Amino acid sequence: IVVVTDVTLAGLRDCIRLVAMLERAAPQAKLIVVANRAGRTENALSKAEFEKALGRKVDVVLPEDAKALATSVNRGKPLPVVAKGSKFVGSLRQLARRLDGADQPKPGAAPAKKPAFSFLNLLKKKK
Repeated sequence: IVVVTDVTLAGLRDCIRLVAMLERAAPQAKLIVVANRAGRTENALSKAEFEKALGRKVDVVLPEDAKALATSVNRGKPLPVVAKGSKFVGSLRQLARRLDGADQPKPGAAPAKKPAFSFLNLLKKKK
């Protein structure tokens, strides 16, 4: 389960409620908290303040990158093609690895074969 929030006070309030509800309703589910548009100055909390109040770590931080997003939209090309070196794209790749399960090997298990198709491949640049 992925919970996406911004790092404002209102986002924190809603995230605390959602996380608590999800932990009660589905304690066995893997929960990923994503902080979106981090780095904005208006009404934003620091990551440390946000995590302290939330009572858990934020798994992925998607930084604010309006320039790269606007360039992607204006050119009609995917963000990883237009701004492959941006921190935002790097964070998207980190999120894709978490969703794909590539970042967390199973304890005691042999390394798994790479799947022929994965969510992470969607973010990779085509050759």
